Amino acid sequence: MKGFHYLAVVTAVIMGLSFSTAPTASADMGGKPHAMAAHHERDYGHDGPEWKDTLTEEQRSKADMMHLELEKSLSLLEAGLMVRKAELANLLVAEKPDTKAVTMKIGEIVEIKREMMEKKYGHMMEMRGILTPEQRVSFDMGVLKKVAGDDKKKGR
Repeated sequence: MKGFHYLAVVTAVIMGLSFSTAPTASADMGGKPHAMAAHHERDYGHDGPEWKDTLTEEQRSKADMMHLELEKSLSLLEAGLMVRKAELANLLVAEKPDTKAVTMKIGEIVEIKREMMEKKYGHMMEMRGILTPEQRVSFDMGVLKKVAGDDKKKGR
């Protein structure tokens, strides 16, 4: 029964991620749908004419490929994170919880979160590398607002 529960959780996680990682389309400056515009707004908090509106076709193509690679790697990590959290919950509600196993599972969760942060911030540095100095000003302002906003939410 335990194996069935684990399989059911993994299946649900993967199915949920396949729906949640579908790209969304919105109009960019040229009136064409741009799948990653929602990603930019979500991650960098932009809401006016910004660096993303000034991307050349070559930059846009590179950015889209970089975003795709990031999303693919994050979706796998998120699935693993959800599984580890379900495993942690099961460890916690056991008849006699094993403190060492709980601590080890927490370590696994923290490691996945660390890897996710490294990928996200590495992606930001890679994105910055394809921008012109003028585009970087807007991008950098968005990054600073996002990072500062994240810290304020966490009380730091």
